[in-house]
Amino acid sequence: MDGAPGKSYLTAQLDSIEQIGTIDEAVFLPTADATPKRIIVSIVGGVMVGRLVKMVQPDYPLFAMDSGITGIVVLQATIGKDGHVENLHVLSGPSALQQAAMDAVKKWIYRPYLLNNEPVAVDTTINVNFTLNGHR
Repeated sequence: MDGAPGKSYLTAQLDSIEQIGTIDEAVFLPTADATPKRIIVSIVGGVMVGRLVKMVQPDYPLFAMDSGITGIVVLQATIGKDGHVENLHVLSGPSALQQAAMDAVKKWIYRPYLLNNEPVAVDTTINVNFTLNGHR
């Protein structure tokens, strides 16, 4: 088969097909020292907002409010299998508002995300919007 330069192609030839007799299930069991791999799924923030069960509003820093600082703080987080926020860090947003956003989001709780009916950890982004409406 002629292909584009730098592209690899795989060819195979099947000579025969044979039926397998009995299968020893023990061959497929993990060894005694095997540890399960932690699965983390990436989910867009909009999906996780719908799974929020406890949301704590951030305390608007007084100096930021007095200075008229507004904006969205974007956080990266892992939501654990139990729905609690883990591994939280700032991606962007006004520096005067970042700590307040983190302090609030650390207290948020989500319904665990299920994969094959099993709870899994989820990587997601969280947006915390600071506006002065009602704060002045």
